[in-house]
Amino acid sequence: MPRWGWRWLLALSSVPSLAVLLLSSFAPETPRYLFMKGRTNEAVRVLERVALINRKELPTGNLVSDHQRTLPDEETSLLSSSRSKTRGVEKWLGSLSELFSSDLLWTTLLSWMLSFAYTFAYYGIQLMISALSSEQIDCRSLSILPKNVEKGSLYVNVFITCLAELPGLLFATLLVEKLGRKRCMEILTMLTVVFILPLLSHQNATVTTALLISGRMFLSSAFTTLCVYTKEVYPTSVRASGIGRIGGMICPIVAVGLVRGCHQTLAVVVFGIIILISGVCVVFFPFETKGRGLTDVVST
Repeated sequence: MPRWGWRWLLALSSVPSLAVLLLSSFAPETPRYLFMKGRTNEAVRVLERVALINRKELPTGNLVSDHQRTLPDEETSLLSSSRSKTRGVEKWLGSLSELFSSDLLWTTLLSWMLSFAYTFAYYGIQLMISALSSEQIDCRSLSILPKNVEKGSLYVNVFITCLAELPGLLFATLLVEKLGRKRCMEILTMLTVVFILPLLSHQNATVTTALLISGRMFLSSAFTTLCVYTKEVYPTSVRASGIGRIGGMICPIVAVGLVRGCHQTLAVVVFGIIILISGVCVVFFPFETKGRGLTDVVST
């Protein structure tokens, strides 16, 4: 890879995404989503296919949402196929306004703050590893690039940190159902802080790399748990509108700029404060989603 350069690294890294893109065309849409969009016939066909694959008989009857049963006739029409005829911009604005309804306002603000903090720190830690592994760093005392090392050390460090996400994801999988989403995020966020704080003082290259990799592993687990929680806490009608990663756009200023300018301590302080704030945000989420059924629409 050092011989080929970063362009080949980027191209090869996109191969799994291309496979997902090709395979996604064969994946059926969820019946819940299709029904909420008024595409009832398509939802029934998906359920029939599921029943066929599992060698089961699909129960007879019509699809009816629990929420739809309790609505007056004039409100029920909002869930019918006529809703799908609304123009794209108007539908998007409608979903966006629902995020700030009285039922979802607090959840939306906390989710956005947490998403910003996690993306900021997640990509920032990776960029810190890249910056500290780079030969372009001005402060050689901070570099984790060993002396007389080949030029490929940067790629090796990036590869190792990416592999660290695998045990992190496994860790999140084991904890999320036992402890719940909120408790899992609290623990993983605090563990991230524990591994980031020692970097306030200068460590040798091995310790610095190990701390950054461990911090990213636990933060990746917390980030994954947040994605699960966000998908469960929002109703189907606005679920996709409540997720964003703007923090990843800002983190290069801190991660690369400060580290290359010999300000590793300041960069760690910024990341530590942001991660701590995210841990506080988790505590104030309104409820735990473990064991709760998914909701379809915003209650009125």
